[in-house]
Amino acid sequence: MVLSNDKNHKEADRRCETRFEMDVPVRTDEGDGTEEKLLDMSARGCRLITPLVYNEGDMLLVDLTRNRTTILMHSPEFRRGKVVWVRRGTGNLGEYGIEFFQ
Repeated sequence: MVLSNDKNHKEADRRCETRFEMDVPVRTDEGDGTEEKLLDMSARGCRLITPLVYNEGDMLLVDLTRNRTTILMHSPEFRRGKVVWVRRGTGNLGEYGIEFFQ
């Protein structure tokens, strides 16, 4: 896994924990897992893409059981989070920053 130094993310400058880049299947509580992917993850949140439409402030459940990578095995299988930023793509996928609840 590679540490991300991408400063293009809205919250990157406020992040104080390590973020791990990945490209693994994930499922949100409203989705079926089709086209949903976890792009990076830290102890406090994640960045994911999904065809579902969320808005800033929306709450969701992220199901991390679809892929058993090392980073995910050390995390709870289901994480409740809040959408803190939204980047709508030109296609049917949106990119979302999720802050996990402790």
